[in-house]
Amino acid sequence: LLGKLLWLSCQTRPDLVFDTMEHSTYNKKPTVRNLLSLNKVVKKLPDGPRYLKFNHINIKQGDLKIVFYADASLGNLGKDKTDSGRGYVIFLADDAGTCGVIDWSANKIKRKVHSILGAETLAFQDALSAAIYIRALVSEIIYQDV
Repeated sequence: LLGKLLWLSCQTRPDLVFDTMEHSTYNKKPTVRNLLSLNKVVKKLPDGPRYLKFNHINIKQGDLKIVFYADASLGNLGKDKTDSGRGYVIFLADDAGTCGVIDWSANKIKRKVHSILGAETLAFQDALSAAIYIRALVSEIIYQDV
């Protein structure tokens, strides 16, 4: 069940990313409480968006921007609340301000952090790395830059 929710949240439902990521931290020793909480996530499915809307973005060379937002939290995951989570969302935007989401992610931070600054820095680093990769893809696909 969790694997299916993780796939769904990573492919089509960014509103479920944090919930599924949080539940994946309990995967080694799940309890009945974790299963009941996971069932609440399943109940959110029919209430969520039923379609994706794609805005028309002007793709003239030089007019596109990659915009991203990153965030992290210190000690919000795991049974003992010692693990930290991070997330980001990446948009493709034109000069008119029209934008569309092209990537999102939420994960447990793989390193043990002891400050919110450390968590935020690692979240920013992950988001920046993904944004640079997406910029290279967009440049190659749209403008044939290699």
